[in-house]
Amino acid sequence: LTKSLSSCQLKDCSEGYMGKLRIYKSGKAQLLLEDNVMEVLPGIPVNFHQELVSIHTEGSTGQMIVLGPVSHKLVVTPDYNDLLSHVNSF
Repeated sequence: LTKSLSSCQLKDCSEGYMGKLRIYKSGKAQLLLEDNVMEVLPGIPVNFHQELVSIHTEGSTGQMIVLGPVSHKLVVTPDYNDLLSHVNSF
């Protein structure tokens, strides 16, 4: 991963554009974050209830907004073939 992404934490990300999601006719999906290609795969279903929340910590009180139940999960991992192709080009 590039240096900027390897030290990036979710709390440091601002609102707005983060990357581009590519969905191919085959059903394969990739997430492009700067110069990094990430593979997007379905996650394993679970048998318990989960809620997605947004937490705003600005100010002295903070605010939590419930966005709704989580029905599906995605697993995003680096595309190692793409990473290795960059290493081999040096």
